[in-house]
Amino acid sequence: MILFMHGMRRQIGYGVLYVFVGALQFFQTLLVSSVYDNNFLGFRFSPGSTIFYTATLFVIFLTSYSENLIKTRGLIYGLLISNIAITLFSHFLLIHSETDAKSSSIFLEELLNFDVYKRLFSFIKYLNRKEKYIDSIKTSHNLVAYL
Repeated sequence: MILFMHGMRRQIGYGVLYVFVGALQFFQTLLVSSVYDNNFLGFRFSPGSTIFYTATLFVIFLTSYSENLIKTRGLIYGLLISNIAITLFSHFLLIHSETDAKSSSIFLEELLNFDVYKRLFSFIKYLNRKEKYIDSIKTSHNLVAYL
């Protein structure tokens, strides 16, 4: 599939390949967190880390071989940002799943006091001043709308 999309890059562009790699990142994270196999010489391995991670590296090497450094750097930055976003969303969902309906205000308080969330919120506010996509960023809804 990767080779087909790379071969069709002149007709369909790199966007389709990049979206496919982003979907691989999501499945990689999902499989690493939940699926392991113990049948390979007594070692535990996950298909997310052995197959999808290798496929991601293959796309990076293929892009760097056939295109210039700028496109490869853009792909690497996109993968880095998507991994950070998936990690943050997974953490927020974990905190949310550990709280019940009565303590939803506690969850919101924990989220707003979470150091990474504060940094992300201030960084998105800074980006919105440079590239104004929405009027203002005051709540978490504005932050998600900007992303």
